[in-house]
Amino acid sequence: MSKKIQRRAKLVAFTVLLLLALLFSILATAALRPIRTGFGCMWRSYQAEQKDSLDVLFLGTSVAYSNMIPAVIYRESGLCSFSMAGPVQTLTESYYYLRETLRTQSPSLVMLDVSGLFLANQPEYDFTNIDYMPVGLNKWRCAFATASGEDLIRYFFPLWVYHGRWSEVDRKEICRALSPAETDPKAGWTLLTDTTPFPERVPRLETWTEESFQTGAEYLRKIVELCRQEHVELLLTMSPRCTIMTPESEDKLQMLLVHLDAAYVDFDELRDEIGIDDLTDFFDSSHLNVRGAEKFSTYLAAFFVSECGLCPRNTADPIVWSERVRYYDGLDKNGPGDEEVRNEGGAAP
Repeated sequence: MSKKIQRRAKLVAFTVLLLLALLFSILATAALRPIRTGFGCMWRSYQAEQKDSLDVLFLGTSVAYSNMIPAVIYRESGLCSFSMAGPVQTLTESYYYLRETLRTQSPSLVMLDVSGLFLANQPEYDFTNIDYMPVGLNKWRCAFATASGEDLIRYFFPLWVYHGRWSEVDRKEICRALSPAETDPKAGWTLLTDTTPFPERVPRLETWTEESFQTGAEYLRKIVELCRQEHVELLLTMSPRCTIMTPESEDKLQMLLVHLDAAYVDFDELRDEIGIDDLTDFFDSSHLNVRGAEKFSTYLAAFFVSECGLCPRNTADPIVWSERVRYYDGLDKNGPGDEEVRNEGGAAP
């Protein structure tokens, strides 16, 4: 056998071994990665949604998966919605989330919480947000835009993060992880039942830097342009809250909004119409509990119809959504909430 043929044989063998190692890594990661049943990054459940069945998509930080209840919105308006928010989700991550979600859905409206403008990147939350994305170009581009150097190793070889769970998972968990995805009865929403009264407002947690704000602003412009290209209405929002933004943050937000071709609503300014009570309706200073979220979701259902002009497209299976309403109505709103069984990436600022 000639040396040329030997070199080719070695190259083929190396390539085959590399592909087998990659396949093993992908399967092992899928088996060991914890299945998310709340707290955002609900890609597994999102992929189980009927194609082109959603009217509204929620994106943004954790307030977007705790404050809006898709079952209530459907019950009140017939509009089908899903939360693809994430803990401390940056605008960079929101942009690539939107690109990925539009591969299977064509919502009439995207409602984006913009509070992420005032939060700097937090590597552990970044990893959670990105790692759960479907493998593909949007995931890799998001990783490169977010991380650098050694941090990228975790995104391309996540088994490095999860390999220690071999002793924690059983056969049932592995089989479930490798089985086809199931629909989420809460459609991406997370149940928070605890109540923290706020007799007065508290300073908002802001960790942004000038660099992180400018990066967020750049990707917010990309989101606006993407929605325009895809003929999707975009609604930028801030949720009801018991926090006070710094004057500098307020000024930067208003200056940015002036130059964006997108509607913006600060629902905190409508709290009286919504009926929010600072003493009973908050889980913490930024997140509504289930009682506050139901009030807000009821208001949003009417707002989407009257102010945004949305009408249900009726492309979703009504049985699935009727079951979601029944599931929500049957929840113990005063009992344990998802916060008592939180996994990595719980309710975030």
